[in-house]
Amino acid sequence: MNLLEIANKAHSNAQRLGKLDSHRTDIEKLKDVQGEYMEAIKALNESNHANWTAFVTMIDEYGFEKAFEECIKDTYEQELTDMLFVILTLMKDNDMDIMAHINMGLEYNKLREKTP
Repeated sequence: MNLLEIANKAHSNAQRLGKLDSHRTDIEKLKDVQGEYMEAIKALNESNHANWTAFVTMIDEYGFEKAFEECIKDTYEQELTDMLFVILTLMKDNDMDIMAHINMGLEYNKLREKTP
């Protein structure tokens, strides 16, 4: 799955969950990014990391949802992923060309000097 497909799925899920209601401003949506960022910091401070080995072991016996909740949910890795979902959704909701902005940013960053 490429980044645009991920953005489309994240956007679709956000719509289904009511996170894109027309009354919500972009500022409010950016606060969702901030919330995910704070959750990532909390998980990192608590050394709460995804346990992929346990997840793979549990999935057959308990199913995806239970295994995810036990081994992946609220971990540092998942909170970073959630932050990415919120950012991609916000970009898509504003009809931004995600790949163009990523490519331009990468190109510009090649030109930048290392800061002390």
